[in-house]
Amino acid sequence: MSRPSRNEDVAHCHDLVRKFDPDRLLLAELAPPAQRPALWALAAFNWEVARIPERVSEPMLGAMRRQWWRDAWAEIAAGNPRRHPVVEALAAAHSATPFDLGLVERLLEAREAEHDGPPADLAALQRQAEAIGGSLAQLEATALGFDNRDAATHIGTAWSLIGGLRGLPALLRHGRHSLPLALLAEHRIDLNRLNPAAVPPGFAKMIDVIAQSAEVRLAATKRLPPVFRGYRLLALLYRERLRRAGWNPFDSRVNARTFGRAWQVMQVRMGL
Repeated sequence: MSRPSRNEDVAHCHDLVRKFDPDRLLLAELAPPAQRPALWALAAFNWEVARIPERVSEPMLGAMRRQWWRDAWAEIAAGNPRRHPVVEALAAAHSATPFDLGLVERLLEAREAEHDGPPADLAALQRQAEAIGGSLAQLEATALGFDNRDAATHIGTAWSLIGGLRGLPALLRHGRHSLPLALLAEHRIDLNRLNPAAVPPGFAKMIDVIAQSAEVRLAATKRLPPVFRGYRLLALLYRERLRRAGWNPFDSRVNARTFGRAWQVMQVRMGL
């Protein structure tokens, strides 16, 4: 059987991101065309790892899948990538702009820690978001030639915090969540008895507190390249949607695919 071409690997990643992470696909359009395949490959890798808990029945099986990715990255670094479209797309990106494999390991370790349960408190949630979203953003910064690691980390952490709120309904359907246990206890929230149509004031306050922690990260960023300016604008858009929904992530308006998302990106492209 012939080896798939690089174009087929890139197309595979593009299709995965288009289907499962459309915001990242939209934001990648702000990068020069030559850099977009690397962003698609990183987004596809992130999706592959993020969905592991939904595909396995036991933590050990999840650990095996993450080890598969550790081995795949080691082979990428050695110049002998295994035959897998996402791996080969990552290998092409790595050959152009070598990635820090320490960041990859940090991301995988944080994903593994998710199996241990929700974070203990807000500080633990922030560390988790930085290890996952911040590490991924630093890898994206490498592909973009952006050397301000602190700014990339802030953007990625904020995106992960807001994304965790937006994704809460889906996580709960799979019996999972990433809400800090200390905040749940402080606001006396029992997720098993939560009414998504009318969340209590304490729950709304908790969501607001987490969203505020993301906004602090966003406020610390300056002089961003277009892709990260786009992340910043979209994160603020979703934060505003949460506010208008009364800090209720179950409100369908929060994740609606309206023209507002594209408009934020268009503003960056027009230099507004």
